Amino acid sequence: MDECRLKPAQPGKVQEIIVVVLPATGWDGVKKAYVDGKDVKDVRGLGDDAFAGRFIGYNVRKGQKYVKVFGPLTNDPVANDKATRYLAEKAASRL
Repeated sequence: MDECRLKPAQPGKVQEIIVVVLPATGWDGVKKAYVDGKDVKDVRGLGDDAFAGRFIGYNVRKGQKYVKVFGPLTNDPVANDKATRYLAEKAASRL
């Protein structure tokens, strides 16, 4: 597992974003556990498979790895979603 914590240059609505890269060996189980929740949705157009939710961020599988991008609940919800989706797109494109 590789993890990166990103902080904005200027404090604002997003305090921190965490990016974690994991092997996709348990992807199906992870997805099933989260997507059964009411606030989690499938996301199209990111990697081979993706889902997202306010409390879990963006989870994107591409090949044999997946990236999890999320911010703490103290981040503004709209700003957090915009930042985490953008970073999930960038990270998935580099897997």
